[in-house]
Amino acid sequence: MPRQLSYQDMQDLIAGAIVLGCGGGGDPAMAEAMVDEVFAQGKEFILLDPKELQPEDWVCILGHVGGGIEPKEREMIKDLPRVWPVPILVAEEELAKYLEVEFQAYLPSEIGAGNTVTPMYVAAMRGKAVIDGDAAGGRAKPELIISTTHLMGIPVTPLALANNFGDTMILKNSSSDDRVEKICRYLARVSGGRVAAARCPSQGKGILPAVYPRSISMAIRAGQIIREEKEKAIEALIKLFKGSKRFAGQVESFSREEKDGFMWGEIILRGSSEFSGEFYKIWYKNENLISWKGNQLDMTCPDAIIILDARTGNGLYNWGDQFYPGREVTVVGLPAAPFWNDPRAYQIFGPSHFGFDFPPKPMQLGHG
Repeated sequence: MPRQLSYQDMQDLIAGAIVLGCGGGGDPAMAEAMVDEVFAQGKEFILLDPKELQPEDWVCILGHVGGGIEPKEREMIKDLPRVWPVPILVAEEELAKYLEVEFQAYLPSEIGAGNTVTPMYVAAMRGKAVIDGDAAGGRAKPELIISTTHLMGIPVTPLALANNFGDTMILKNSSSDDRVEKICRYLARVSGGRVAAARCPSQGKGILPAVYPRSISMAIRAGQIIREEKEKAIEALIKLFKGSKRFAGQVESFSREEKDGFMWGEIILRGSSEFSGEFYKIWYKNENLISWKGNQLDMTCPDAIIILDARTGNGLYNWGDQFYPGREVTVVGLPAAPFWNDPRAYQIFGPSHFGFDFPPKPMQLGHG
């Protein structure tokens, strides 16, 4: 049976999704505002198990594409009026109109605070359900092209895009998912850093091969653990995720550059306790993707690199000022979903995709 989520469930979801967002995954403040609006209007968040999807149901993936933009791109929109406060509703509506269908359920593009709550918000406003799963393997990732739909050959188009400033686009078709990523990214860059996207429309069970199941429930459980276990939360999260502790220490430095529709940077940690005298470096592009302990490669995408507050177990987000010098943190590694661990998948979500000249180092194959 579909599950109705309480306000506490949604608060736990946001906390857990920040953890699984690997430093990205969309704005938690936006997620909080969406949750508050749904409950203020007396509407409901309904979670649907993937097995309960009906053959006649139309489904699409909803989320945002974006990241950092340069000052000259901010200048483009500084005087523009905001026409649509919630453009994801417009994107969903435009795609439904174009296809002449009514969507019955929605799928998150990834697990992360903003991009998981976004389709749940649309579902609540439309009186529909969100599928308990995602299209990234239970984590967040930096590009639209990094998707289970890409792996499974599910067409990304037709696709609808909308921003706050009254711009909409229907992309009927494209030569490749890579071209779609570039088009969406450019529109995000001239839209203040973010654009809403409705994509991969599918009827019935056609979307199911791309669904990583029950990851929303997993995020809710992670949030419950953080709330209930307190100082024991990190140990409990590692057990829940079947992950491993990679490092513990203090933030030494944090750098961030916003360009090309992404945020890029490095996080340097100085070890404490059993890691005293060691240093740990994490490279991120929106999400944490590659890490080194000293001069040795430690973790690579598609495995998930998560940074937690050492005292509370809360996940840390790469936007804002959470990585201040001296903050005590713990790095946890999670093995990637099995479908990411093959040569074709590595081309989409391995180190070489981001310009590195070394192969992936999968945790589940003896490296963690």
